[in-house]
Amino acid sequence: MNIKSIAKKALSTVAMSALALGIATAGASAGAAPAQAAKPVNDYTIADRCGASWDTKTAEQILGQLNSYRKSKGAKPLKLDYLNLDWASFWTTSMARDDYFEHNPSNNAFGNAYPEVGMWGENIAWRTSNNASASSFMKGWKKSPGHNKNMLNKKWKGVGIALHKSSKTGRVYATQFFTENASYPIPNQKKTQDCKNYFGKKAYDKAKKDYKSAQSAYKKADKAADSTIKKLSKQRGKSGKTYAAYKSLKKAESSAKKYNKSISKLKSKKTLDKQTKLLKSKTKDLKSKTSKAKKYIKKR
Repeated sequence: MNIKSIAKKALSTVAMSALALGIATAGASAGAAPAQAAKPVNDYTIADRCGASWDTKTAEQILGQLNSYRKSKGAKPLKLDYLNLDWASFWTTSMARDDYFEHNPSNNAFGNAYPEVGMWGENIAWRTSNNASASSFMKGWKKSPGHNKNMLNKKWKGVGIALHKSSKTGRVYATQFFTENASYPIPNQKKTQDCKNYFGKKAYDKAKKDYKSAQSAYKKADKAADSTIKKLSKQRGKSGKTYAAYKSLKKAESSAKKYNKSISKLKSKKTLDKQTKLLKSKTKDLKSKTSKAKKYIKKR
């Protein structure tokens, strides 16, 4: 079961009351990973996260105000962390898209999947669109003892902040996700909330990984095809069928090689995805024709 479906079933009485009364209620939670938990599954796309609902400006302002507040209380500033930002964005998008208000029930699973983050804490809130400033969110969290304690916790080193606006109700949902360690800090803090660059880079990196995997599969198939071609070439003159199998396999191998390109030439996620799909298709064809040719050689 994915996170979204779990969360929709986990609505609490407090969360329902907050929505029903229309008040800007916030929530606070903290914890550590249990001994056993499933690794969370993220089922939202980059398009979901980087759409018009992603409020980068207010998130940056909240980060600035949060760190100024911590400094005034003797706590060190927090580093924006890739992992925290990813998690905060996922959950805030989920709440905004389906208009519910609840702590992420998979936070323990997150901690278990990424033990390097240590302890974690979460603040959530929502505001109407005409009252969704950074100061408004911070003021609400400061007034609540639990949220205030989370924001000033001296154990925290990493944070992720995300805001998303519901297209249905216009409510703006916000999440602060804190961790004991900043395991994947974002180098340039001045570009902390650049959604498209951040999630775009993650998507491109994943596309590169997928393409490399396709290349690995292709190389194995090509090696098998080469071996088969050599065997066919020794006997291709013996019958028309052998020669036909030889020619077909040579053609398939030549075609597949055209799609095994250097990653450095593939500059975008879109081109990588396209190339991965084509290479997989050509590899599948190459493996199929190699298999047929091998069966024919065995018969000889």
